[in-house]
Amino acid sequence: MSSTAPGWYPDPYQRHESRYWDGGRWTEHVSDAGATAVDPTAWGASLSSDVPSTPEAAATEVPPEPDPEPPVTTTWQPTPPAPPEPPAWQPAPTSPPVATPPSSWGAPPSNVPPAPPTWGSTAPGGAWSTTPARAPVDPRDRISAIVGLAGAVVLLVSAFLPWFNVSLDFAGASISEDVSGIDGSDGVIIIVFALVAGALALLRLLGKGGPQLGIGMVVMGLLATAVGLIDVVNHDPDTDAALAALADVNPSVGLWLVMLAGLAVTVAGVLTVVSGRARRSAA
Repeated sequence: MSSTAPGWYPDPYQRHESRYWDGGRWTEHVSDAGATAVDPTAWGASLSSDVPSTPEAAATEVPPEPDPEPPVTTTWQPTPPAPPEPPAWQPAPTSPPVATPPSSWGAPPSNVPPAPPTWGSTAPGGAWSTTPARAPVDPRDRISAIVGLAGAVVLLVSAFLPWFNVSLDFAGASISEDVSGIDGSDGVIIIVFALVAGALALLRLLGKGGPQLGIGMVVMGLLATAVGLIDVVNHDPDTDAALAALADVNPSVGLWLVMLAGLAVTVAGVLTVVSGRARRSAA
C-alpha cells in the first residue's frame, strides 16, 4: 500500500487538472478550475511518453510523495562578551553643571519678539501718535515771546505815525507839517524789521522753534533802535535840503515809539535765549 496521503493530485490521465487519490488508487473524481466532476479512470486515457500506456497502469500509478522537509539544524553562535565594568577607582560619569546667572543680573531676555503696535493702541510712555510730540513751551519763554510779539506790532504801527514835526516861519507866516516814517526810506526798513521780529516771536510762542529764535529777535530790535536813534540825532526827515536848513525839525511820537519798540523786542529776545540756556543746563 502506498504511503501517499489521500488528496487531489495532477491527473495522471492528463484529461483534467486534478484527480482525487484515495490512498490506494485513483478515483473518478476530477477537478478543473475548482469545479469537480466524475470521470471514470478507464475512459479514454491519453497515451504519451510521460504517462502509462494503459488505463490500468495509470490507475495503479502512485502519485509522487512530497519531498521531506529538510532537517532543522542548529548553528552554534558564540555569545558576545559582556562590556567590561569600569574600575573601582574611576568615578561615575556625571552631567556637566548648569551655569546659573546671579540674581542681580535680572531675568534673562525673552527670545519672543514684541508684538507690533496696532493702529489706535496706546504706545509705552504715552498715546500712540504718528508724529513726535513737541516739548511744551516754558512759561518764561511764552512771556518773552508775547513781549517780543507786542513790541513787533508797536514797531510796525510806529512806521505809519509822524516821525518829525517840521515848522517853517517865512514872511510872517508859519507853516507846520508832520512827516511820517513811510514818507522816507527808513520807515520801509522799520516795517521789514517789525515783520521779521513778529514772525520769530510767533514761532516761539507756538513752540515751533528753539531758543535760538531769540537771537534773531535781538538783531531785529537792535537794528530798529539804531535807525530811530540815528534819525533823532540827525534830524533828517527826508525833506528838501534847502528848506531843512531853514525849518525847525522836532522828533515826533512815531520816532520815539520806534526806539521803545526796538528795545522791547531786544529784551524779549535776550530773555528767550537766557531761559533756554538755563533750562538746558538744568537738564
